[in-house]
Amino acid sequence: ILWCYANAERLARRGFWVVCADEKPNFQVLERHPIRHSIPGSIAQREFDYTRHGTVNILFFLIVHSGQMEAACFDAKSAEHYVRELRAFRHRHRHLRGVYLIHDNDPTHTAAKTRDYLAGGSGWWRSRFTPVHASWLNQIEIYFSILQRKALTPNDFENLDALAARITAFEQHYRQIAEPFQWTFTRAKLDAL
Repeated sequence: ILWCYANAERLARRGFWVVCADEKPNFQVLERHPIRHSIPGSIAQREFDYTRHGTVNILFFLIVHSGQMEAACFDAKSAEHYVRELRAFRHRHRHLRGVYLIHDNDPTHTAAKTRDYLAGGSGWWRSRFTPVHASWLNQIEIYFSILQRKALTPNDFENLDALAARITAFEQHYRQIAEPFQWTFTRAKLDAL
């Protein structure tokens, strides 16, 4: 994984992308009603009660060398949905020679259906799994933190469509300002531990 990050730009010039993928599963879509809106000298207050509008699963792909990301929402987390989105990603980027796919050992990522799809891709997908208990190695976790702070907090949406619209708007905004994350943990630092 560290080799992929260190060589992402060089690989991209050769037609191979390093892509991180992960889900934000079962994100609860909540609607809260304000008691008082913010005014100068006073913060907004809101009820602790909320209306629950269900849950959504959001799958993200982070293209490491550019910092660009792509998202897909679906109602149930499963290997079928994951494979469907992997197929759609490959179709959108069919000009590539291949992808180094960094993902964790989630059951949807290691399911037989997913393994079969990745293995049947004629080497286009080069799957790399983060070690168990080390999902922090997946750069998509950095993006999750940004998304949470900038678009999903506070969790206040009238319905599932409002959440999807917020994610789409943030995705469009982020595309304009995206830059690759500067990964400083190298193989040499790992060997020195």
